[in-house]
Amino acid sequence: MAFYRKLAQHSLRRFASQASRHLPKPVPMKADVGPIFGLGAITLGAAAWYLHKSSVRPPALFSFGVITDIQYADIDDKGKRGKVRYYRNALNVVDNAVRWWRAGPPLAFVLHAGDIIDGACAYEGLRTSKTALGKVMQRLDIGCLLIGLIGNHELYNFSRAELRTGVHEQLHLTDGAGSFYYRFAPPAVESAGWRLLVVDPFEISVLSGGYGMGLHRESLEMLCNHNSNFRELLSTKPQTDSLAGLDECDWFKGMPRKQEPGDVARRWTPLNGAMSERQMKWIADELREATCLGINVGILSHVILRPEVANPDCLLWNYEDFLRIVDDAELGSCVKLYICGHQHEGGFFKDDRGAYHCVFESPLLSKPGDPGAFARIDVLKDAVRVVGYSPALTPEQEFDARGHVLTKDCNPFTLCE
Repeated sequence: MAFYRKLAQHSLRRFASQASRHLPKPVPMKADVGPIFGLGAITLGAAAWYLHKSSVRPPALFSFGVITDIQYADIDDKGKRGKVRYYRNALNVVDNAVRWWRAGPPLAFVLHAGDIIDGACAYEGLRTSKTALGKVMQRLDIGCLLIGLIGNHELYNFSRAELRTGVHEQLHLTDGAGSFYYRFAPPAVESAGWRLLVVDPFEISVLSGGYGMGLHRESLEMLCNHNSNFRELLSTKPQTDSLAGLDECDWFKGMPRKQEPGDVARRWTPLNGAMSERQMKWIADELREATCLGINVGILSHVILRPEVANPDCLLWNYEDFLRIVDDAELGSCVKLYICGHQHEGGFFKDDRGAYHCVFESPLLSKPGDPGAFARIDVLKDAVRVVGYSPALTPEQEFDARGHVLTKDCNPFTLCE
C-alpha cells in the first residue's frame, strides 16, 4: 500500500497546551519566529480523515519518542551568520523532551538517532566524553527502553569496542549479540505488524574503529579514490592517522557548492561512511521476509540514505547500492518509513515507492528559552502520526534544510485555524 502524506499544522490547540503544559508556550505561527508545534499524519491507504473531519484522534497501536543529534558538550556556543550551535542548552531541550513525553501517552521506547554528545568532548583536549554522556543520560531518564543509533560523534568519542560493550547502562547501541545493525521488533512493534531495521552506516568508514583506533586504511583509500583532496594530503603527510590530521586539508576544494544539483560527490568526507555487502544482504533478506509476511518496515539510520532528502554532506557513501535494494519492486514495497539524523536542519521526502524519509532537526539549533527539537511517533492501523516540536530556523540554516517533517505550511487536506 502506498503512503499518502497529510501534514497538518495543528488545529488541536487544546491538546498542545495539555501535552506541553510544562513547556514554554508555542509562539504563534509566523515565518522564522518562535518554536513550531506540528501535527502530521502519514497514511497507509485511506486518507487520514480524522485530521480534518473529526476531532477524535484514533488510538495508536504503539508510540515512541524521537530525538537526534543532541550533541551536548560543556563548551561555549559556536557559529556565526545565523548558524549558531547552542551546546550547553541541548540539556535543557532534553529536559523539555522528557517532560513532554511523560505528559503524553505511554511510549514503547525512545529513539536517539545518533550523535548524543559532540566530538569536542574528545578532540578539543577535554576528554570528557563519559562525563558529558553521563549528564545527558541523567536527563534522559524516561522510564522506558532507549535505543541509540551509531553516529559519527559516537565514534569520535568512544571506540567501537567500548560502544559494543556499553558506554552507559541505559543506552542500547547494539542488539544482544553486539551487532550495530539488527532487527528491532519488541512485542508492541511486532504485534502491530511492524519491524524496525537499525542499520550501521559507519561499518565502513575512516573511523570505523572509533576513538583511539586510528584511521581504517582500506576506508581511507576508498575516500582518497573519490576525493582527491585527501590523496593530496596523504602524499605530503603519509603518516596521517587521526581525524585531526585529516582536518589539515580543505575537504571540499574543487567540489560543487552543496546547493547545486548533482552535488552528491560532497558525501565523500570523514563525516560519512558505507555499509558492507554483508549488511546489504541482511537488509535484502529482512525486506524479502517482511514482504512475504505482509509486515511494514521502518529503517533507522543516522546518515541520510537518499540524495533527494539530503544535504549531500550528510549522505551515505554507497547510497546507490542501498537504493538498488529498497527501490526493488519485490523488496522495497514493505518499507514505509525512514528515520534519520545527521542533517541538523532537517529533511523530508516521499520517494517513488511511497515511503517517507523523515530527518529530524537537532536540539543544537534551539535557542535558550525555546522548547527545542523532539517528537513522538504514533503508529496507527492505517497511518503514522507525528507530533512534536522543531526549532525556528534562521534563513542561513533553512538554506541547508531539505524540507521538514513538522511544518508550518498547510496543504489542501489540512484543517487550519
